[in-house]
Order: sequence, then C-alpha cells, then structure tokens
Amino acid sequence: MLIRHVFGYLPAQIAAGGGAVLLLAGLTRLLPPEAYGLYALGTAIALFGQTYLFHWLDLAIARLYPEALARGEGAAFARAALRGFRDALLAAGLLFGLGLALYDGPAAEWRVAAAALPLLVVRAVVMARLNAHRAALQVGRYVRLEVGQTLAGLAGAFAAVWLWGDSAVAVLLGLAAGAGLAALAELATAARPGVEGPGVGGPGAGGPGRDAAATAALLRFGLPLTAGFALEFLLTTGNRFVIQALLGPAALGHWAAAAAVVERSTGLLLGGVAAAAFPLAVRALERDGPAAARAQMGQNGGLLLAVALPAAAGLALTAEHLAAVLVGPAFRAPVAALLPWLAAAALPFGLMAHYFDHAFHLARRPAAFILTLGPAAALNLALCALLVPRFGLIGAAWANLAAVAAALALSILLGRRAFALPWPLASAAKAGLATLAMAGALRLLDLPADAAGLCGMVAAGAAAYAAAALALDLCGCRTALRRRIPREATA
Repeated sequence: MLIRHVFGYLPAQIAAGGGAVLLLAGLTRLLPPEAYGLYALGTAIALFGQTYLFHWLDLAIARLYPEALARGEGAAFARAALRGFRDALLAAGLLFGLGLALYDGPAAEWRVAAAALPLLVVRAVVMARLNAHRAALQVGRYVRLEVGQTLAGLAGAFAAVWLWGDSAVAVLLGLAAGAGLAALAELATAARPGVEGPGVGGPGAGGPGRDAAATAALLRFGLPLTAGFALEFLLTTGNRFVIQALLGPAALGHWAAAAAVVERSTGLLLGGVAAAAFPLAVRALERDGPAAARAQMGQNGGLLLAVALPAAAGLALTAEHLAAVLVGPAFRAPVAALLPWLAAAALPFGLMAHYFDHAFHLARRPAAFILTLGPAAALNLALCALLVPRFGLIGAAWANLAAVAAALALSILLGRRAFALPWPLASAAKAGLATLAMAGALRLLDLPADAAGLCGMVAAGAAAYAAAALALDLCGCRTALRRRIPREATA
C-alpha cells in the first residue's frame, strides 16, 4: 500500500520538481545575480510568514483530521480550521503592514518585502488545501491542485519578467498571480455541493460544543509548532539574511541558486515520500494502535533512506554537470562549489524532518519539537556569522551542515522519549551499499559538463543503483517484482 500511495503522488512531485527546475534555469539566465538574490530574499520572507503563521495549521490538519472523521466530527473540525486560517490571514496582514511601515532600509528590499505578502497569502491557501487533501487521502485532488498551481506560477513568473523586466518584484508578483488563479479554481471546486474536506466542510454533525472542542484541539496541537517551525526556518533559511547583510545580494543569489538545486531535488523527493507515508502512519495509529503505527513508520523510514542516500550522493557527484545545465553562466562556479556541501546537509535534514520528527507529531507532543530546533538554529546563525566573513559562502555551507547534524542528533534523542520509532537498519545498510555501487559507477565516467553528459550521468547512476537495489532486495523491490511478473504474464 505504501508504494502504491507514493506512486499516486508521483505526478505532483514530477510537476513540482520540473517546474522548479525550469524556474531556476530560466531566472538564473534572465536575472543578474543581484536581482536573483533579491528574489530569493523575497521568497525567504514569504516562507518565513508561511512557516510562522500557517504551517502549524497544516500540520494540525494532517494529524487531527482523520481522528475527527473517525469520531464523526469532521464538520466541526472544518469550521475550526477555517477560523484558524482566517485569523492567520489577519495576523499576516497586520504584521507585514507594521513591518513595512517601520522598515528604514534600502528601497529595493522594501519593495521585495511588500511583493512577498501576496505570494504568502496565495501560497498559504494552496498549502492549506493540499494538506487537507493529503489528510483525507484524496490523492487525485492533491495531484490536480499541485500540478495546476505549479504550471500557473511558472507561467505567471515568466510572463511578469517579459512584461515588466528583470526585477525581483516582477517575479514575485507573477508567481503570486499564477498561484492565485490555481487557488481560486480550487476554492470554486471546493464550494460545489457535495465536495467535502477540512477547510470546506466534512461529514458529521456540528454544534457550539463540538466547535469549541475542535478549536481547542487545533490550538493545543498547533500553536507549539509555531515556535518550532520558526526555529526550523532559522535553521534552514536564516543564513540567507546573514549572507545578505554580510556579502550582499549577488552572493545571496549564488547561495539561493545552489540551495534551490538541492531543495528542488532532495526536498521534493523526500517530501513526496513523507506526503504519502505519514498519513498512513496516522491512520494506523488511530485504527490499530501504536504497534501498527511503528510498523508503518518502519516501512516509511526504509523507503525514505532508499531515496535520500542516492539523491544526496548523486547531487554531490554531479555538481559540475548540474551547475552547467541548471543555472546561468554567472552562477555556475559558485553553485558547483556549494552543491556537495548542501547535498551533504540535505541528508540529515531530510531524515530529521521527514522521519524522526514525526515521533513528536504521533505522540501529540509538539512542544518537545522546539527543544530539537532551538539549539541547532542558534548554532547555525552563530557559526554563519563567524565563518562567512572569513570563508564566504563555503563557510555558510559548513555552518549549515554542522547545525543540521546537531538537530538530527537532538531529534533522535528526544523523539525516542515521545514515541519510539524503529530503526530501519537493514534498509539503511542495503541503501548504503546500493549508493556505493552508484557512486562507483559515476566515478568511472568522464562525461562532459553539458546536458548530454548530465543525462548520461543520471542514467548510469540510476541503472547502477537499480541493479544493486534489486540484487539486495531493497525495500522488498525484487520480491514485489517477482510477484507481479507471473501475474501479468498469465493475464
């Protein structure tokens, strides 16, 4: 069921990943590094607002909605989610308005921050609906919305650059306009009679008592996550503000381009696995208890490792090819230098965010989440401020790697006290051996750093990894294939 569920989300992951690659490749050729750096600053501001004001509600929906449905309280939960979203929107408007009124820095940064607000709002709507569909295991509706908002945002960004020139503000407003069209289409669909889901309406009776209980449950679970995800933002993205302050927008543009390559590959792959896998663990916990949830999490962790290890290694080993193909000439040298370090940091972060941190959500102890992220976020900013003036962007990458490794260690230590997750050691060993086989194959190749060379590296690495995975029966792939082939041959 897990593999089938993951493959159900695959079109959404392909669309999101492909759209992000096209956006990166296009913008790093259309915008100078300074403008791309300001664009990255604007997206970081929007991401911080989404993380701080809305992400708690997304996680609360994913964790609590199946439970509300099982109790016949879906309608009350939906109304509570709508009220929480409305209040978060009001808070976003007030905080952004106050910040813009008090800001006394460069005008270009003020305009970028202002353009980040509409992007924040429409992305918050889209993410709320995506998480609602994921929580209800509505894979088809999730895929349609993700694909639609990706294509619309991509078209809006490039249309804005064509109409208004190579400015960060144009890109941000274009992305907001495209995602806004997708959000309006989704809300129009959700408003039709008979369409159900959190944030729109759901099965079950309502009433003042149930509404108040649903609101209280949302707040108890979600609000502690606000501080936690704000710290996670500082851990993963806070160094962009340090780079902007110490090195300027051009350096930030180089960093953001390299980070985008990593985030749009490992982040989307691991996020796709988690999007499909975590709701299954929640459902197993609600229906069959902790033992069933742990068994499901063991499968989730094995699959996550099978994806994370080759993805990180592949990024590091093809850094020059990726930089040559995915970014413009002005970005290539710094991006190629940064990619191996950022890929190394993506592995512990992916394991933390998409596996070990789930212990806190399953145990309904989100406040403990803060204890893993606070020290790591402080370490990231402190090391970044210390190393960037001396070593430049590589220093920021070192700081990020050290901080993420510390966060993973804390997540493992504290998470086991909340909800002990299994250690998929067999899958880790097999994935490690298959990744070594892939790395050996790539090291033997000497292909040119161009599109054909990158395709050759990817094909050779994938073939070597697949062959090793089948030989080792990684995640039961050989067993599943043997079962399927006779059935199809006799059909």
